[in-house]
This record gives sequence, structure tokens and C-alpha cells, in this order.
Amino acid sequence: ATAGARPRTTRGGPLFATAGDDEFPVTEDACEAAANYLERGLVERSAEARLVLLGAVTREHVLLVGPPGVGKSLLCRRLGDLFDAGYFETALTRFSTPDDVFGPLSLEALRNDESRRAADGYAGGAAVAFLDEIFRARALLPALLQFLNERVWPDGAALRPAKLVSAVAATNALRDADDDDDDALFDRFLFRKEVAPVSDSGALELLLDAGDAGGDAGGDEEAGAPLAPLAVSDGADGWTLPLCRAAVFAP
Repeated sequence: ATAGARPRTTRGGPLFATAGDDEFPVTEDACEAAANYLERGLVERSAEARLVLLGAVTREHVLLVGPPGVGKSLLCRRLGDLFDAGYFETALTRFSTPDDVFGPLSLEALRNDESRRAADGYAGGAAVAFLDEIFRARALLPALLQFLNERVWPDGAALRPAKLVSAVAATNALRDADDDDDDALFDRFLFRKEVAPVSDSGALELLLDAGDAGGDAGGDEEAGAPLAPLAVSDGADGWTLPLCRAAVFAP
């Protein structure tokens, strides 16, 4: 598993207050600007972008279900850019432990006969957390349930308050419907949505728009040449493209 906080960026914000504040100064204009930033350059991801934003504004958690490459992690990373506080992400496996999410034991604390985590850059200090393949981490279940529901994290014998505003979790597929453990974790996510691959029509529209833009940009007739075959109709059947499994980005 990979863990750690991403460096701060200034591309999208921050537009919201830090997670330590009692309230967000969330205005209508700020929400619209945040939604535009989340959606920028993405095809057929408006609903998902506004859903993760809704989760942050209401301090609830979001579960996205879909195949790899459909933009789940990208939306969460952009959401993290909107906050002053940190962002954390990790890809969970059945071998993941609390150390991967909340930080390893501090060697300095152990020298003083104390049990304390080296938690800087981990989930306990992040406003937004992205937990990929969340249903695989069975060994983490009790700690994750506390983290999501009570917003506390285990630090030795103590439970520390988390700065979490909203967690976005992802999975390629839901697990066994009869599994009580999965039901408990599933119940922690008020907002849930299936994320489908970009449709053929959506991908084709973007490619054709990109070709038109390339041709107009500098008057170069060959700028859109690689897209020329897409501009030829194949008759009554319309356009044909292979299934696109990934979110497509505008230039």
C-alpha cells in the first residue's frame, strides 16, 4: 500500500476553511467555483464531481464504485486541493495495517517507553482522505469504522480526534451482500454512486472538438489531421469507437 499526504497545490484553492474551523464559509459562489474546478477537463463526470463536493460541504463520506481509470482518485485529489488542511490517500489491500493509514510507531517515543504513532502526513491530520479498495482491508475494519463515524484514530492506547471533513472511498465492485462486516462499512457512506466508463459518444464529441480547436488555433490545416478519420460517417449506423475505460481529458 502507498500512503502519505500529497504536497499542497494552489491550482484550485483553497476555497474552504481549514478542517479545524467550526463552520465552512461556503458561499454559493465558492461552491460553484469548486464544482467548476473539480469538473474541469473531464467528460461525463459532472454528477460525480458535485457528489464529492456535496460530501465535503455536508461533512459526509462518499463511496464510488467503478472500474479502474474512470477518474475516482482524480476527483478526490482535486477535492483535497480545496482545503487548507492536508490530503491523504492510500490503496488498501488485505495486508494493510493501521500503520499504513494512521502512521507507524514512533521510534523516538519507544525510546521513552511510550506507544505513540509518527502520524504526520497520515489520515488523522487530513481534511480529505481517499481510501482505494476499502473493502479489502479486513484487518483495519474496527479502526476504519471509528475513523469514519466518530472521527477519531488510534494512537497507542489513546483515541485522537481526526481533522477529517470527508472521506472518499473507491472499490471496483461491491463485496458479498450477506457479509455483515461489509454492511457496517458500507453504512458509513451516506452518498454512493456507480461510476461508469466514458461513453463512446462522449469520447467522440471530445475528440471532434479537439480536432476543430486544433485546426482553428493557428490556421494549420494539418493540426486536426489525426482526427480526420473520425469525421467520416459510416452511414446509418453513425459513429463507432472502442469502449473507453478511462475518463478523457480536454487539452
